[in-house]
Amino acid sequence: MRGAALTAGLAAALAAVPAAAQLPDANARGFDAVPQKATPLSSSAFVVEGARAAPPGSWHGELLFDWNVQILAARNGDQKTGNFIPWRVDGHLLGAWTVLPFLEIAGDLPVTFAQGDNFEEIAGGFPPFNTGVSGGLGDLRLVPRLFSPASWKLPVDLALVPELRLPTGSAESFLGGNGVIFAPRLNVERAFGPVRLLLNVGLRYRSTGRFLQLIVENELTGGGAVVWTLPTGSVFRRPELIAETTFSTPLSQPFASNIGTSSASATTPWEFLVGARTLFGKHWGATFAVGRGFSSNAGYGREAFRMLAGIRYEFEPEPAAPVKDRDHDGVPDERDRCPDEPGDGPDGCPDLDWDKDGIPNVDDRCPREPGTMELDGCPDRDKDAIPDPEDKCPDEPGPAENDGCPVTGPLVTLESDRVRLRGSVHFDYDKAVIKPESFPLLDEVVSVLSKNPQLKHVRVEGHTDNKGTAAYNLDLSRRRAAAVVEYLVQHGIARSRLVSAGYGFERPIADNATALGRAKNRRVEFRLLEDDKGGKPQK
Repeated sequence: MRGAALTAGLAAALAAVPAAAQLPDANARGFDAVPQKATPLSSSAFVVEGARAAPPGSWHGELLFDWNVQILAARNGDQKTGNFIPWRVDGHLLGAWTVLPFLEIAGDLPVTFAQGDNFEEIAGGFPPFNTGVSGGLGDLRLVPRLFSPASWKLPVDLALVPELRLPTGSAESFLGGNGVIFAPRLNVERAFGPVRLLLNVGLRYRSTGRFLQLIVENELTGGGAVVWTLPTGSVFRRPELIAETTFSTPLSQPFASNIGTSSASATTPWEFLVGARTLFGKHWGATFAVGRGFSSNAGYGREAFRMLAGIRYEFEPEPAAPVKDRDHDGVPDERDRCPDEPGDGPDGCPDLDWDKDGIPNVDDRCPREPGTMELDGCPDRDKDAIPDPEDKCPDEPGPAENDGCPVTGPLVTLESDRVRLRGSVHFDYDKAVIKPESFPLLDEVVSVLSKNPQLKHVRVEGHTDNKGTAAYNLDLSRRRAAAVVEYLVQHGIARSRLVSAGYGFERPIADNATALGRAKNRRVEFRLLEDDKGGKPQK
């Protein structure tokens, strides 16, 4: 008698369903009978997700069991007449990995171990509505999460979750949809001491599913949760008490009530859960929660009872050893040249400049006297490009070759392998333009070469200090040597007797760490390559 009454009720329900071209077939199915899924993401509630990132490199895995009671009802008009699916037991293999400070990747592999099947009892004379259900793989979920940068300094934490559900579950057995489901949502979080408030809002785009009067279509989703973290004890580490509620409502009929008519319509799944989560040691922990749907007549999305229970493993990389920084200027003591005095430069020293020459004291060899960067911050009273502390004759100009003192006697002498200069050829800064002050020195070179025509080949060599890159200085030295050759040619020396070469800073003759050493290395040399046999140079 009970079976006959249920069959009559099903017949009445089918007869009352209007024929609408835009609706799928009444037995299309194609939706998961448990719509609200536990999240695999870290630092979240059970279903509702948080917006705070775990440290990069963190990951966790969980084996979660989900038991639901009365999840798909049979109705005759406004009256519930039974349960097509009176219970279901699912398992979820959940995992998440924080790849970067702003990115977490997570997933869910769901499996239905078993579910109750009253389809033949309710619709025995109405195939295919009497086709039962079985267990199996559910819809695979891919759940990435993008976090808002800390530099935004917002009053709340934000995250974006563009979830995808792939149609790997059986639509016939209410284990999944009949197409890809895209469920983007926004996570919002605010903490008040040990209490965190979580809020989710999003959309769920899907192919429409249907069974009898029940329509499942595109939805607006949302939820809120309170997570209270308790002090760590001798047994429980980082225990949390959690209370949450979630809903999903059709976009075409927002916040429609549960099925209560004989016509086909959508419904609003809505449930709550309370429970706890904790670690029992450094890595292993457990999850437990119970709840139910908000409804006097349980059915799709408003189950009569739900229980979650799981075991989890969590891993976080060990924090880096604290950096010692006594003066708190952001430069570690091991690299801080002024570890007890806050600085604002890369060396950790204050950017003081006592002589106001634009060169910080830490880089100024003469911090009390204004100078130039080229001279390491020191003055040059006689303007011979040699800083006074290194100049043996600071009040008389002289070449670097003579340590800054004037030269007595000829500036140019002829030796067996070279024409030696007792002075310097000066150029404009970073250019191959000879300064007029060097013309008398080069004129003496012209005189010596003119008096010694047997010197068939002379190589003019350019050299630089080590300021700048090797390629730059090599090119500069070549151009300067070529400029000297041009000067000699213009003053009567045959071009066939001259060649030029540049060596950059490959052949120093002094220490480039001092201004005097660099001045000695910035030089032009004249090498004798070939003479007539027996020829004697004329002085």
